[in-house]
Amino acid sequence: MLLSASLVSGCKSKPKANGKTDSAANAAPKKPPERAALASGAGESTFRAPNDAKPPKLEPKWRVSWRAAEIQLVGKIEQVKMKRVIGEGFEKGTVASKFAAADGFADQTVKVLYLSGGVTVTSVDGGRKLTADKVEWLADKEMYKASGNVKVNMEEGVIGPIDQLMVNADLSVVSTREEAFK
Repeated sequence: MLLSASLVSGCKSKPKANGKTDSAANAAPKKPPERAALASGAGESTFRAPNDAKPPKLEPKWRVSWRAAEIQLVGKIEQVKMKRVIGEGFEKGTVASKFAAADGFADQTVKVLYLSGGVTVTSVDGGRKLTADKVEWLADKEMYKASGNVKVNMEEGVIGPIDQLMVNADLSVVSTREEAFK
């Protein structure tokens, strides 16, 4: 066995004039990642990501339920398109807000949940409510980025309608600038 391993490892392809070896010249071209789509009925998923603790612990960033979904696998990356969505946004591992939308799309590679179609986001205490055409839940920043007919109802009054606003997870901070959430 040792002899055969030595013989195999000792064999090398000779370089050709173009600088490539026989094995490199005959190697199959790289294929794009395999794609697969899978339809699903009602379901629920919780997305977790590492927190800033040492050592990091996985904590929930969003929980989402849907009536129908299409799960797309591109290589090892999973993306989910959902219909009739409800769920929760988390701040430091605790539910801070609830949301509902006609459509949703979860992209776990960038840690963003995209919501569209009559989106509403409500603080857990019920004192604040955001409505918009589209909302992105940015899990790493624990904030919502809303666009299109954005309106926020708060105890202090109403903001909007406006084209774009950002709010933190419990809707207590409202801004047109992302820097307000750092």
